[in-house]
Amino acid sequence: MLTACDGRPDETVVLRLTARAATAAPGQPTSAAYTPDAGWPATLREPANPSAISAASPRPSPIPTATPAATPTPTPPPAPPVTVDVDGVSGRLLAVIDGDTFTVRIPSGEVTVRILGIDAPEFDDAGQRGLAERARTALRDLIDSGPLRLAADTEPADDGGRLLRHAYRGGRLLAAELARQGWARALPVSPNLAEQEAIDAAVAEARAANRGIWALAAAGVTLTIDKVREVAMLTNTGSAPLDISGWWLVSLRGKQGYHFPPGTTIAPGANLTVVSGQASGKHRFQQRNVWNNSDPDPAELRRPDGRIVAAWDDPESRTIGR
Repeated sequence: MLTACDGRPDETVVLRLTARAATAAPGQPTSAAYTPDAGWPATLREPANPSAISAASPRPSPIPTATPAATPTPTPPPAPPVTVDVDGVSGRLLAVIDGDTFTVRIPSGEVTVRILGIDAPEFDDAGQRGLAERARTALRDLIDSGPLRLAADTEPADDGGRLLRHAYRGGRLLAAELARQGWARALPVSPNLAEQEAIDAAVAEARAANRGIWALAAAGVTLTIDKVREVAMLTNTGSAPLDISGWWLVSLRGKQGYHFPPGTTIAPGANLTVVSGQASGKHRFQQRNVWNNSDPDPAELRRPDGRIVAAWDDPESRTIGR
């Protein structure tokens, strides 16, 4: 409550401010929310949002901070070139193409070298692109910083002009090392069989251990081929139905592949056939004739990830051309 004391005009006016408790109306609460702005002109009230006055109220500019200079990433020095001895001629490794092929620069030009005795997955093989990449990496790791020594066998080159060579790093035969890791199957090419015994032993070790491309113990299934009748037979040797949806049956020589459709299963102890040529059956290759009757033509049954769960090693010869 505001009151003024009476006095003469030249005397000081004293204002006295007295607080009095609010009296509630009958039936109303005895306390009310405190509103400091009530009754004040709008221009004098506190803004509901204090940040709203930021534009009107100048603020000091922030003190600029120095941005630390970025530390340059050191560039690693280039790896020294891998030297390659090609039949006594010094060369330099250019590129690893896949798990069994690489290129070399020699004084007379660039040459492609095909490692003898093995066959690694290729990038266009049915379902094996990922495995092909891993096989190529494995060969790069085996080559490392070299040096490599290449040695010819009986035939120096194939029909495509590629050099056919056994490759060594130190005392290690690269074909056997790659096969032992499970990244290559055996590929005997008669008469170039000087190192085939060591390669075959390495492949057998990898197959028994289910390394790399091999998964022969993953499913109880066998594969046999009747090349004359053009009939491939899969047999489920397990005690439960075998779902082979998305699997591949592949002829290695012709690189033909049959892709099993969704819902394809083999009952325990039952057979499933894949036919071509004049044979009749539900599952059929697109090609009219698939299996080569005059030359070896091994076959593989592959899971969708490309790993081999069954293999038929054509026993007719130790030679296959790829």
